[in-house]
Amino acid sequence: MQVTHDVDRNALDELRAALPDGVVVTEADAVEKYRHDWSRDPSAGTPGAVVRAENAEHVQTAVRWAAAHRVPVVPRGAGSGLSGGSSAVDGGIVVSLERMTAVEIEYRTSRRKAFVLGRLR
Repeated sequence: MQVTHDVDRNALDELRAALPDGVVVTEADAVEKYRHDWSRDPSAGTPGAVVRAENAEHVQTAVRWAAAHRVPVVPRGAGSGLSGGSSAVDGGIVVSLERMTAVEIEYRTSRRKAFVLGRLR
């Protein structure tokens, strides 16, 4: 069963087509895992989709798509927060960063790179 709370199916098809297979998930069981962080906020919504980004381009594509379709975005790291900061919004999308393993930051003229060792869980 696929979940599509308030997100137009044609728009979701557009998002799926813009990203590699398996990055956008809408199956109810998969989406449920991304509804809330460790706070288990009972008021957490149900997202229309989860984007499991693997790189910055995936994040950019998802955020641009959401802006064009006026869909709320909830960013999510490991989901280990206790404040409800990554609680989903009904009809929005969750952009999960758990598959990303490195982040490059350009600061003025120098370039830095941060790596994530192991899983974030």
